[in-house]
Amino acid sequence: MPASEHELPEIRELRKGVERLRSLAVGRDPRTGAHERRVARLATSLARLLGLTPLRIAVLELAAGIHDIGKLQVPPAILHKAAPLTDEEREIVRGHARRGYEALALLRSPFPIADFVHQHHERVDGRGYPRGLTGRDLHVESKILTVADVYDAMASRRSYQDVRSDEDVAAELRRVRGTQLDEAAVDACLHLIGTGEAARCVAEPA
Repeated sequence: MPASEHELPEIRELRKGVERLRSLAVGRDPRTGAHERRVARLATSLARLLGLTPLRIAVLELAAGIHDIGKLQVPPAILHKAAPLTDEEREIVRGHARRGYEALALLRSPFPIADFVHQHHERVDGRGYPRGLTGRDLHVESKILTVADVYDAMASRRSYQDVRSDEDVAAELRRVRGTQLDEAAVDACLHLIGTGEAARCVAEPA
């Protein structure tokens, strides 16, 4: 994970704690780790465009880079299942947001990094999970992380879907703008799609 552009002592300690958690995931699920790196790059670009301070961007970068840590407790056969999940399997996967929150809460950080991870599947209309929070209850950073996560989920190849074009992704983002996803974060993502920056953020190194 790259060094923060605003490396305060508190951030250094938080980074050390995050890296300790990240070390637990090494070799377990490379695909999730690659997804987290892509999302971290895009979330950082979105946050800069939206004018967040360097400190807030640094904390968001850390959260995005480990936002799926709770999936360590999801059996790989479920996590990478190509067929539709059963209701029981879906609930197991959904539990990763809460488990990620619990893991990061142990760091006792002065920054709400655990909340960002807990909220990354919430939706501004209250129809997300795990707590059904609405936009007014969500951190700005959580809203940005959610949009970056959704973009990568659509724009990158997965076991259950092919890559979608940026035109298709942009159309879907516009469809859920203001209902499922935050308007400002979606607008920023649409701008980065238009400039090609979004695609560069989620491109894997050659």
